[in-house]
Amino acid sequence: VDVQNNCTPNLCILLKKAAFTDFCNRKSVLLVILYSFLQTPCENCCFSFWAGLGYTMNIKSTVGCLHYAMRQSRQRPARRGQADFLPLIQRKDSPLMASKQNQLVQTLLDQNQQLNATQLANSLGVSVRTVHNYINAVNAQYPDAILSTPTGYRIAPAMAQQMLHQSPNDIPQNAQDRCTYILNRLVQKGGSLNLYDLCDEIYISATTFHGLMGKMRRLTREYDLSLTVSGDTVTLTGSERNKRRLLSGLLYHESASAFTSTDSLQAAFPSIDIDKIRADVMDVLNENHYFINDYSLLNLLLHIAIAINRVQNGCVYTEAPSNMHPLDPQNEKLAQELIERLARNFSIRFSAAEQYEMALLLVSRTSMLDYASITPDNIADYIGSDCTDLVHQLINTVKDFYDINLDEPEFFIRFALHTHNLLVRAQNRSFCKNPLVSEIRQSCPLIYDVSVQLSGIIREKTGITLDEDEIAYIALHLGGALETQKELANRVPAVLYCPSYYNMDSSLADRISRRMEGKILLTNVFTKESLLDQLTGSALVISTVRPHRVLNMPLVLISPFLTNSDIMALNRKVEEINTQARRENFRRSLSAILTPELFETGALCTTREEVVHHICSRLLAQGCTTPAFEAAVIERESISSTAFGQFAIPHTLKMCSPRTCMAVYVSRTPIRWDDTAVSLVIMLSFNPNDRKIFYDIFEPLSMILLDSNNLKGALLCKDYAAFIDFLVEHME
Repeated sequence: VDVQNNCTPNLCILLKKAAFTDFCNRKSVLLVILYSFLQTPCENCCFSFWAGLGYTMNIKSTVGCLHYAMRQSRQRPARRGQADFLPLIQRKDSPLMASKQNQLVQTLLDQNQQLNATQLANSLGVSVRTVHNYINAVNAQYPDAILSTPTGYRIAPAMAQQMLHQSPNDIPQNAQDRCTYILNRLVQKGGSLNLYDLCDEIYISATTFHGLMGKMRRLTREYDLSLTVSGDTVTLTGSERNKRRLLSGLLYHESASAFTSTDSLQAAFPSIDIDKIRADVMDVLNENHYFINDYSLLNLLLHIAIAINRVQNGCVYTEAPSNMHPLDPQNEKLAQELIERLARNFSIRFSAAEQYEMALLLVSRTSMLDYASITPDNIADYIGSDCTDLVHQLINTVKDFYDINLDEPEFFIRFALHTHNLLVRAQNRSFCKNPLVSEIRQSCPLIYDVSVQLSGIIREKTGITLDEDEIAYIALHLGGALETQKELANRVPAVLYCPSYYNMDSSLADRISRRMEGKILLTNVFTKESLLDQLTGSALVISTVRPHRVLNMPLVLISPFLTNSDIMALNRKVEEINTQARRENFRRSLSAILTPELFETGALCTTREEVVHHICSRLLAQGCTTPAFEAAVIERESISSTAFGQFAIPHTLKMCSPRTCMAVYVSRTPIRWDDTAVSLVIMLSFNPNDRKIFYDIFEPLSMILLDSNNLKGALLCKDYAAFIDFLVEHME
């Protein structure tokens, strides 16, 4: 203290340290004594003292401790940040919801129907009591947002959208959000900040900050950045390019809408005209006859917005152009034109390295519009022979593994160009974010699994490990081709019985074929009823008159004019036949690979590694697998988790087992599986000769258990027979 018993800057710092560490050690006691001698404590000292004292009084929560300090020091001038924090306790215009509460609101919005507490608990993976607590918390912040009815809870869509898109301007409340906030501040402020100032900003202790360091260091290492603490200083070091990559990743984490529109981008960069950037990009691409899809365009706009923001704040690349690999002249021209437009419209200057980076972004996210000049025979001239050979191997793998033919020329060309762009992005560590990852994993599990296997081949051949975003892009390319072939396989063979009247039979057959294309395959047209006795290979009879004889297959009566009612009746019958066929096939496959010895309930395993080892040991003892099987399962998990909410279906990338088996483990206690908890584990091991069984089982099994009510019912099954019956009954 000074001679007038007033505080000094050093005392302010020491009191702040005491408040945010251990207020009860010997040094802190001395600081309390010093504080008592202060004639007129400054606002910082006053607040730090009462916050620390509140901590010693077991007011352990951040909100409780700080509210106590505010209450005790309310007669003194408000400290910096206090006015911003107090509204968190009192105001109603911008409340902050926890992530689980967000999930609750999103679930009610997505289902678009009333859900009871049990259904919500199953969906969120929490108890019914916790659901009630979440609802009370949400309604405390947004009065009457979630309404209770005799049949469940519902939420108004407009209110839900407002809550989910609330601007996250308040103080981060969980570890992930705090890490995001701290790293974002470090990038924006040049890479170095005072530790206690950071703690002060988000109202955490130094101990809590150090507890976050491990998570933040793991995240920064992914971007080749280094995070260190020296004394009171936190420093983020690394290249400007990697800092931008980190900033892009943080922005994707923060955005609830995952940047699926230019509006969400504009909200993230309010001072930058995103529409102007989009216009510049599209003008340059159109003038040069290049194409970019919507997802890649949004990703490109994000990178450009970050670049403009960083350049405007004096942060530019310093890497010398001589260290850069030469680019195709056309790509250089494309980048130069775009750079010149952006520089002119935003009054900034880009370095040579910035222009090179722009060229990489463009070449890895765009394709030539002139597909007519590209054929499977000359595509190697555009993407190189190594890439072409890799694409052939990927397509052959899908054919060998799943018996799916992807040799259609147009698919081959588009998939080859995408693979080339993917490899360019990977070589430059500029992966493209995909906002549909979770939707693809859940709605198309088989297609996603095929994509995971292809990513394993890419890693094996090139050494490049793809993230889930890039795997999902592969799934988007495969999805159309696979679904088309699946529809063709599901066509119901049928015969038409129509007594001849002029040309009515052939005319009606043509109309049925057109209206029911992809669903019914007319194998024959009969004009005499006696010919129905000779039916073979058909699953449905379509007739304009009721036959006198008894048929051993389903019958649909239609009018000679094929009305809309007839089409609806045919669609219902086709779906009924397909469902029954799928269920019978599903039961046969399940019964062939699941035995009583491989169905187990227990509570021995608490982690993914433990349960994988346990089930692999049982499969090995049954002679289903080899000793290398467990390592192969872990390898598949390292590429992308096989957990789908509260259940997991671990398996290998390749079919290499002596026997095809399925092992089921129903856990009475949750099993930690990456960032989720699962209660049901179904491990699959397949012999190469049984690949069709995998194709028949994997997707329907996943789709059944993705329904939370079905999963709850499956967990109640006591033996393998009940488990099979339950799955078959709930297959759609």
